[in-house]
Amino acid sequence: MTKYDVLLLGDLNVDVVLHVNRLPEPDEDVQVAGFKIRPGGVGYNTSVALHELGLTSYLVGGVSDDFFGRYIVERMREEGLDVRGVKIVSGVGTGVVSILVLPTGDRAMASFRGANRHVTVAAQDIDVLSSVRHVHVSGYMLLNADEGKACVDLLGEAGRRGISRSVDLEGVAFSGLERALIVRGLVEYVFLNEKESKSMTGLEVLEGGDEVHRLIKPSATIVKLGGKGSVAFTGGEVLRQEAYRVRAVDCTGAGDAFNAGFIYGMLTRLDLRRTLRIANALGARKCCEGVGDACLGLGDVLAELGVKS
Repeated sequence: MTKYDVLLLGDLNVDVVLHVNRLPEPDEDVQVAGFKIRPGGVGYNTSVALHELGLTSYLVGGVSDDFFGRYIVERMREEGLDVRGVKIVSGVGTGVVSILVLPTGDRAMASFRGANRHVTVAAQDIDVLSSVRHVHVSGYMLLNADEGKACVDLLGEAGRRGISRSVDLEGVAFSGLERALIVRGLVEYVFLNEKESKSMTGLEVLEGGDEVHRLIKPSATIVKLGGKGSVAFTGGEVLRQEAYRVRAVDCTGAGDAFNAGFIYGMLTRLDLRRTLRIANALGARKCCEGVGDACLGLGDVLAELGVKS
């Protein structure tokens, strides 16, 4: 059986990215400075980032039997990603996300999850647990038609086998505290951003992150703060790591790159401080990717940290 570093549950989408100077008001049309159509979603973004770090992943995600679904699977193969865990869900359409990107790199999104919402974990996916080192679940998968049961069952089985586990509370954090708490005691690492932390707890970042940590009971809770860096809560320690300064162009997927960097650091047994530095650097690089000198210096930072990507 093929060995994988990470078993990943996450969405597969087509991103329609529109660069605008400002967001439109109701009934208003704004001009688009440029656009891209590209594969995306947490599953795709994280798999690519892990691959760039030299880690292999088995992705459980879903597409429909339509043009966009075939496009995503083809691009995954071109990237050298394993597609054996991708489910074909008929009759619902492949996920599509419209992303409006501002000159600051900030963005607003509207999402159609489509096939992703109907993804379940098959027997072959459970079998893969015998050959993986880590399981990571996107919070969007907790919003699926099965109300997250497949994710909970998979995390429980991984735990019984001694496999490390993590969850990003993206999406589910805005659906109420009770929904997110279905992973309580099932993961060792929890990721979320500042807005998600506040939505779940009603508290500011330091108090909110600590409260999430208390409620879900992981080994570490990591709150991503964008341009302000990140902060980790371990129950006995609060560790803050400053951001790397770059000229942000498009921060879509930055959180996924951060998670991949953290998983890389964890699997290579780095300490928490160094792991956060790698995660911050990869998230920052995603914000300025492919634009001249916007990422100036990040390559040296990652080399210094021992990351070859």
